[in-house]
Amino acid sequence: MSKYINPANAVTVSRFFILPPFIYFVSQGLGYAQWATLCVIICALFDKLDGLVAKLFKCQSDFGAVLDAIADGVCYGVIVVTVAAYGWVPWPPVILFLFFGVVNVF
Repeated sequence: MSKYINPANAVTVSRFFILPPFIYFVSQGLGYAQWATLCVIICALFDKLDGLVAKLFKCQSDFGAVLDAIADGVCYGVIVVTVAAYGWVPWPPVILFLFFGVVNVF
């Protein structure tokens, strides 16, 4: 199995496909909060699942670890910025969240 194309990386990349429906549900207003929350839960479950799949199929790699970290940053960053942009949460905690996320990279 390729170290770049494997089931664990497929699960990791699939998390990006959850973002468009999430953004749509948030943009529709608080009446769709349950659906937006479901998208966040699915994203979190896939985050956990990719590690389990990597162990099950014995396809752990340095590339997969970096891809997972990038997916975490992008997905959770987009989620937090989206809910702030649509007024569901105030900006100051979002800015702190993003600041500490960037600091954590270094």
